[in-house]
Amino acid sequence: MQADSTAADPALRYFVHGLRVASSIALPDLAGAAGDNGEGADVEISEGGVPASLGNNASAGAYWQADAARFLFEAPGIARYLIADGRTIRFQPCAGHPRDDHAIRVYMLGTALGVLLHQRGLFALHASGVATPSGAWLFTGHSGAGKSTLVAWLHRRFGWPILSDDVTVIDAANGAVHARGGIPRLRLWRDALSALAVPEDGLVRDLVRFDKFQMPSGPMIDGAMPLRGLVLLESVDDTQSALARLRGHDALATVMGSVYRHEFAEAWRKPGSLFLDSARIAASIAVLRFSRPRSLADYDHHLEPLIAALEAGASDTQPVGTKTATTA
Repeated sequence: MQADSTAADPALRYFVHGLRVASSIALPDLAGAAGDNGEGADVEISEGGVPASLGNNASAGAYWQADAARFLFEAPGIARYLIADGRTIRFQPCAGHPRDDHAIRVYMLGTALGVLLHQRGLFALHASGVATPSGAWLFTGHSGAGKSTLVAWLHRRFGWPILSDDVTVIDAANGAVHARGGIPRLRLWRDALSALAVPEDGLVRDLVRFDKFQMPSGPMIDGAMPLRGLVLLESVDDTQSALARLRGHDALATVMGSVYRHEFAEAWRKPGSLFLDSARIAASIAVLRFSRPRSLADYDHHLEPLIAALEAGASDTQPVGTKTATTA
């Protein structure tokens, strides 16, 4: 999709994923990213009428519909969202339900913004990241694998700035691979807060139905920085943690498997481009797999092989299959 700007003068301005955003509603999750010189925005967010259907020719799932230029989905009891042309997000709160602006923003900055990134042809990974002295490192894995927990731990332990949480946009042009700054907050489960000794007082629940909380992370990374590596996180029923370097097909499969909402990514890209971009990225960075015991007990100790790799930049001399056992 084209990256033409769209005018939205009477609006609040934000900057995220390398995009200038104009919104008719406040987005406090992006407070650390606010600041715009008043020029036209890349993305406009507004409240207004949203159709219940995109017509008979649209593809559809349980709560979504899509055609060549638009994506419509509903968060039941919260709002319907229409994302169009990689430029606009319009939402309409669900009638007959109490308005919940916090829940509206959760889906706005999650599914809605993620789909818009795909509509623009951007390469978005389901990954959280930090900015280390050697460059950006991203962490991916299934829900509950500990992406945000690890990023929070690295931020608190080493002071490394948080690059993004949950979704990270990757630029891979002219042989260089960079990661863009994302939303400046982390979402952590209660057990992660406890393991990190972070008090719940003053934290906002991510959604009232989930035992998850938002932890502000301070100013976001403005712009992009070189990407050094992607780490696939796994929590296992074991007493040891293990680190391995992935190459070839395994590295490619990890990158492709980490694409945010993969089922929607292909819809707005040229045929084969997702595979080619994934292969280019996998060949340009270190791709690792790190598994640790499911329990957060002795978390610091189990992270030792991963920390060593990050501090070394995961060079080709990094041992493969490094393990550390649980201390008695």
